[in-house]
Amino acid sequence: MISAAVSAAAIDAEKVRAAQQAYATLYHRASTEPPTNNGVPTEASEATAEHRKILAPLFSRKTYLVEDENAYRWQNVLPFDPDTEIDPRFPWYVRYVGSTAAKPDTYAWAVEAVTPDRPPGHSQDPTATAKVVWLCKDTQTGAVLAWARATYDYRGTSGAFDHLEIGLSAVGAAQQYPSGQTPQASSIPELEGPRSLPGVERGGR
Repeated sequence: MISAAVSAAAIDAEKVRAAQQAYATLYHRASTEPPTNNGVPTEASEATAEHRKILAPLFSRKTYLVEDENAYRWQNVLPFDPDTEIDPRFPWYVRYVGSTAAKPDTYAWAVEAVTPDRPPGHSQDPTATAKVVWLCKDTQTGAVLAWARATYDYRGTSGAFDHLEIGLSAVGAAQQYPSGQTPQASSIPELEGPRSLPGVERGGR
């Protein structure tokens, strides 16, 4: 059961990685597309909000911070404080150059580690959990910009992520907000156990 949980976690972790990476393209489009000047969101902005539906089934509903009717509608201001909390369906990190979202090929999310996480003495338990860590890096220098980690709860046939934590490096924090606002950077979590397991793509885009 542990190996099944880790395998399922690895597959879903890659789906999360791909969805979060797609935000880089969406936000770059949204910040470079001409505004409508009539209060109506641009096509790129609406696509960004719609994209949250891809991440929704990968996370437990109890992790959501935004009610469904608002979660998939574009808003100029996030309906939560991104410095202290995160709705997992929203982008975890968007890099900026000045007031424009950075080109999507300049930074990339990767699945860094998938490890089993179960209390001892429960070998017959049909449930199991795994820990997953993602890193977002500068594609040229390899510098870490942001990290994320979550627990994957596997229930015998499928699973979902829970207990999501997000952190920024000092470099990542300085490049996150076009206004120059820089939240306090946090250290990258220490990785325990194997750095990767079969089925986990390292350094992928």
